[in-house]
Amino acid sequence: MENIISKLLVADSKTIQEGTKELKEAFKKPEAIPALCDVIVTSQNPQIRQSAAVLLRRKLGKKRQWSKINIDIRTRIKQGMLQALVSEQEKLVKNAIAQFIGVIGKHEFPDNTWPEVLQFIHTLTVSESNFDKELGMYTLSIMTEIAQSSYIVHADSFAVLFTNILNQLTDLKSNVAYYTVTTMKNLVPVIGGHQQMVNVYHSLLPRVLEVINATAENDEKRTCDMFEIIEELIEYAITAIVPHITLIVEMCLRIASNANLPKSVQIKAVSVVGWLIRSKGKVIQKHKLVEPIIDVLILLMAQVPEDEGNEEYFLGDPDQFTSITVATQTLDLIALHIPAEKVVPYILTKVEPAIQGGNIYAQKAAYLSLAVLAEGCSEKIRLKYLESFLKCVCQAIHNPNAVVRNAAFFALGQFAEHLQPEISKYASELLPILFECLSQIFTQMEIEKKDPPSLDRLFYALETFCENLDDGLMPYLPTLMDRLFVALDPIGFSMQLKRVALSTLGSVCSAVKEGMLPYFKKVIEVLNVYINSDPNSELHQLQYYAIESLAVVAQFIGPENFKPLASETLQLGMRILGETSDPDVKKSVYALFAALAIVMKDEISPALPKVVNEMIESIRSSEGIVAHYEEEEKDGIDIYADLSDEEDDVEEDIDGSSSGSVDSAQCRYSVENSYNEEKEQACLALREICVNTGRAFLPYIETCFEKSLN
Repeated sequence: MENIISKLLVADSKTIQEGTKELKEAFKKPEAIPALCDVIVTSQNPQIRQSAAVLLRRKLGKKRQWSKINIDIRTRIKQGMLQALVSEQEKLVKNAIAQFIGVIGKHEFPDNTWPEVLQFIHTLTVSESNFDKELGMYTLSIMTEIAQSSYIVHADSFAVLFTNILNQLTDLKSNVAYYTVTTMKNLVPVIGGHQQMVNVYHSLLPRVLEVINATAENDEKRTCDMFEIIEELIEYAITAIVPHITLIVEMCLRIASNANLPKSVQIKAVSVVGWLIRSKGKVIQKHKLVEPIIDVLILLMAQVPEDEGNEEYFLGDPDQFTSITVATQTLDLIALHIPAEKVVPYILTKVEPAIQGGNIYAQKAAYLSLAVLAEGCSEKIRLKYLESFLKCVCQAIHNPNAVVRNAAFFALGQFAEHLQPEISKYASELLPILFECLSQIFTQMEIEKKDPPSLDRLFYALETFCENLDDGLMPYLPTLMDRLFVALDPIGFSMQLKRVALSTLGSVCSAVKEGMLPYFKKVIEVLNVYINSDPNSELHQLQYYAIESLAVVAQFIGPENFKPLASETLQLGMRILGETSDPDVKKSVYALFAALAIVMKDEISPALPKVVNEMIESIRSSEGIVAHYEEEEKDGIDIYADLSDEEDDVEEDIDGSSSGSVDSAQCRYSVENSYNEEKEQACLALREICVNTGRAFLPYIETCFEKSLN
């Protein structure tokens, strides 16, 4: 091992990355553990010190791996890491060492075999030195992030620690304050069964709020991190929160309405209010907080957006949320969780003056407010306000300003979705308005050669209305189809118009079903243009939208009407499936196969071996899975990554001491939306094929269960 250590001490990052077979094999041996510990203490290269700590954490992530090491060596490691933590000056290295200490603590704490680490932290936190206090709480914050349940056995000492530190704080913006709140946040999921800890959190919450409030102006990341303690308490220990709801809401509203604060902090504050409304709506009412919350939400909804042309009002990508988006969604939560009689009349007192005023963004906020009431307060609106709401929105549709028109179209779409069946009675008034708007947009696009801002919102309203009218759409079908065929002309207009028109075509077909027969031939011709377009052409980007529309036509036009095209369509789907790896295209083809199963029944069975196998492969595929690493591992270079023993990372945790990989606290996984949707559609299609093909599907049932569930 001395030879290995000497190589590590003199190596630079490039040398280590290149590696040698000798080193790689050496790291699989037990002697490598103390050697790596020595590297952390003695190497002059901070990247090497950090990577040695990371590798140790990975290699010893399971208790079984830690237990293999001689007890004397374990003691030496524990003592050495505490000393290294104190002497280390580099933040990334210190973080890696603290995480390694956290892993050791996870193994040692349940058996109370490492009291020294808590004594070490206690000594630091009671020191007169601010540096020592900071180091102690920093270490504890990292340790508790890794394995919360291992630390709850020390609840009594933690209760005293948190109380003493927070009550003695002289600087609420200090690192000590932040690390203390972070540690408390990390432990929230395991305090539920410990009443003493719940009581401590309850008593300290006002002080925690003071820390959050003090940090809000200076450090948006830390403020957002600390806000999460409130969200965690709402989920795991709500009794600690309830007595302080007024205090929490008032702080959140103050932060949310402060335009000088970072947007991310405003968003987090509004989100916390949403959590409280969802969990404790009655308490919010009892303390008369509904109206102050609505005031701030409407104020935020009336802000000028940073990207007006690409603004999401509602249920957009969480990574792209704005204070406007979150405020709109929080108002929706109020409509869902607070009685309508407490919400609608008060909102109308805000809406009416805004609509009559000259501020277009206040008008936009007013129409958004009406829109998000539609679901939660639907019964109240249908019985008392529907006609006046529609009259108000229809006037706004003709507003010369696109900001106001967009909000009005969104509101009309929400009404069409949530105020059925009463709103269908107004089809004769509403659809001609939407058709007129379509004609105006076509004219505008011909002149300006670009997409108008109202395009998506208009089609959202039209599509939603069509979906819910069913046969009631028939009298308007000739005019509507004329407009859609104009939009879908392969020559002219934009890809965006064609996309929304294809989506609306599917909604129309699902509504009128066989009523589409007079247009069936032309619809198929139009769809084939897009489905069979040149892969290098601009039209080809709309292929999967066209396939989805074809699937809807096949499902709803009637089996006998589509059957003459079924075999040809099946071959088309098989060909496209064999040519593509695009998850969106595969999803649409799976929907087409499901529709064809409804039409063809067991006649589709010759294609089932290929079709079922492809769907199962999609369900089991790891395509699109993205690993997200915490900041310290993104910023640092793990020069030992290629030298680690891979089997150590996946070794079975037979003692049950860990619920997952040690790296779970530092690495999370997500699946890109397109791949998720592909998997979901594959499952739905398999079900549809099974139901409609009967005995022909029997040979595949066991395989589907085995491979889909494993």
